[in-house]
Amino acid sequence: MVPVLHIPSVRAGIFSNKHESIKQIQNGAKIAIPQDPSNAARAYHLLQKAGWITLKKGVNPILATKDDIESNPRHLTIIQMDSAQIPRALSDVDFGVLPGSIVYAAHIDPEKALLSETLVKDLEITVAVDKKNRDKKWVKAIVSAYQSKTFKNYISEHNHNHYWVIPDDLK
Repeated sequence: MVPVLHIPSVRAGIFSNKHESIKQIQNGAKIAIPQDPSNAARAYHLLQKAGWITLKKGVNPILATKDDIESNPRHLTIIQMDSAQIPRALSDVDFGVLPGSIVYAAHIDPEKALLSETLVKDLEITVAVDKKNRDKKWVKAIVSAYQSKTFKNYISEHNHNHYWVIPDDLK
């Protein structure tokens, strides 16, 4: 597989049905995060960005695990679960970390995120193809469509509050 194009991505965010601010964090709060490794890593970094935990220095943002937590001063209970279940669990936990795709699929208003991640380049969505197909007409058509003025105009018009992170090669 070879990468041919980065496409718009959506940030993960911290959401809550019980609290209106990340500052309302309490000792022992229950935090739901995705269980799959890549989204869990993103969640741990987002919890650190919120100031709730500290990760060990030098932890790769796409590989962080529960074992990389250096300190958890509020003794948060971090519950890993299937990402698709977190929206249903928001009434049973204090906060939940939701990947952007789940926010979209669950029809959650992305503006309700109490905090959004800082998306690193390694987490951008990449269109990849089998190396033998790299120069095929259909691959070039995909790249052309994403780089078209029509697509750029659509994103410009519909990207409210920077919901989608636009990769540099599409700006």
